[in-house]
Amino acid sequence: MHVTNACDGVPQIPADSGPGTQSWVSRKFIIWTIGTIIALGLIAAFIILLVKFLPHQHHRPPVLDNDTRPFDRSTSTLEYNYTIALSKALLFFNAQKSGKLPEDNNVAWREDSGLNDGIDDPSFKGNNLVGGYYDSGDAIKFNFPQSFAMTMLSWSVIEYSAKYEAAGELNHIKDIIKWGTDYLLKTFNSSADTIDRVVMQVGVGDTSEGHIRNDHYCWMRPEDIDYHRPVTECHSCSDLAAEMAAALASASIVFKDNKTYSKKLVHGAKTLFKFARDQHGMYSIGTEAANFYNSTSYWDEFAWGGAWMYCATGNNFYLSLAIKMASQAGAFGGGHDYGELSWDNKLAGAQLLLTRLRLFLSPGYSFEEGLKTFHNQTCMYMCSLLPSLKRFNRTQGGLIQLNNGKPQPLQFVVNAAFLATLFSDYLDAADTPGWYCGPNFYPTSLLRTFAKTQIDYVLGRNPRNMSYLVGFGSHYPKQVHHRGASIPNNKVKYSCRGGWKWRDSSDPNPNTIVGAMVGGPDWDDGFRDTRLNYNQTEATIAGNAGLVAALVALPGSNSKLFDIKTMFSAIPPLFPLAPPPPAAWKR
Repeated sequence: MHVTNACDGVPQIPADSGPGTQSWVSRKFIIWTIGTIIALGLIAAFIILLVKFLPHQHHRPPVLDNDTRPFDRSTSTLEYNYTIALSKALLFFNAQKSGKLPEDNNVAWREDSGLNDGIDDPSFKGNNLVGGYYDSGDAIKFNFPQSFAMTMLSWSVIEYSAKYEAAGELNHIKDIIKWGTDYLLKTFNSSADTIDRVVMQVGVGDTSEGHIRNDHYCWMRPEDIDYHRPVTECHSCSDLAAEMAAALASASIVFKDNKTYSKKLVHGAKTLFKFARDQHGMYSIGTEAANFYNSTSYWDEFAWGGAWMYCATGNNFYLSLAIKMASQAGAFGGGHDYGELSWDNKLAGAQLLLTRLRLFLSPGYSFEEGLKTFHNQTCMYMCSLLPSLKRFNRTQGGLIQLNNGKPQPLQFVVNAAFLATLFSDYLDAADTPGWYCGPNFYPTSLLRTFAKTQIDYVLGRNPRNMSYLVGFGSHYPKQVHHRGASIPNNKVKYSCRGGWKWRDSSDPNPNTIVGAMVGGPDWDDGFRDTRLNYNQTEATIAGNAGLVAALVALPGSNSKLFDIKTMFSAIPPLFPLAPPPPAAWKR
């Protein structure tokens, strides 16, 4: 009789078995073993023959270019080359620059523009507001989305500077950020400790009063603008000031090795954040900005800005404020805009920053409960992105609908892809294989899968085989809603209304605005590539910033590729340092 152990299932020989029995068992066991090996060999050979001779059906990604597909051929399967896409996405910021352009701007059809911004405005006392970025396809400079774009770019550099350097783009993106922060420093008295106003906008887009020449009524290259561009200030704009503070604070970490400039950025951020707290209000109320970049709250900017201020200064006051304001911002509400990280809603980003602090810094018992709460909220947000939980609808092609089917979905999608990849890297670096959604445990690989499928959709793996990143592959939007790209750079100056013929033309743009991520498809994966269809064919710096961040985060799955320490470089040690060893005893 055989006795089986309940733990390991190994056959046991009874204690009273004699030598003869053991010999018989041994011979039987050897014969059985040899027969089993032969049988397994025959089965394996049959399977190999079956696989070899049966017809196969190969599934390949969509072809975007007959000869030079934008794929990474170093892998066993054709994957999109995110490094090439990254370089192109960064180039879009070069095309959006205002002011006197550097010689190495690398956009042949762009020239100097906006050289009188601020100077010819008597209400602004002739201050120089030259520089910065045009927000999209017109020539208006909005501080709100521009600040958000700089914050997102800085965040990506802080986390993934090694990847930027490997791609040969680290100096490029730092130049892009500095072009933005240099301009932001001009839009308020950055040398003062206390201010009572900030610039919110240069240029006008309101066309309700008829044929008034401005940045929306006219269709002109920025280089040819000859109409007055007024400056708009705000005196009660907590949302704008806190977002500007976030931009300067995050950039101060990027430029930490340039101590003079970093210190200047920190001082400006402190001044702005104080102004935000002293003058509660939303910048877009009663202004035309409500038609373009309407702000719905300032609590999320307080949380977002406070978290960045803590990282830039190490002052616990900012961390306490960030935790308090995140609750005010509706962290537990799950409202209509839940899941959106955008120029208007920064809550998801703020919560992930607070989660990072808990995972890698542990700033102390007094903050633990609050940080733990937002860590849990971050986990819930990541759960909502998983297709199996069905928190958000998806198109037939697989694009998640974070903005509930409204226009311009891609800006929200790429931001979510960045957050998901970053959280995955955080967990990997913390030696945590996954996270819980209710009672179920999910591996971090699912977050990267989500991010990859969404970014691949943007790059062309979608029902239309359309790359929504201009210049990536060969099938991309040809009629981007963009004044400079749609008008030939032929030394002919077209008047305000003279440029309308280029706006209304059905021909492709004469200038390819490489790297522009357009607004994207509708809820049914549909896309109409016409210049007047601005909801689908216009690109923005706020949207492109999220794409850049996602593209640099995605390649590789090694948590060592992201930087844990740089984010905390300005935070003093939380515990006393060990005293130096005593001096050697001398007689």
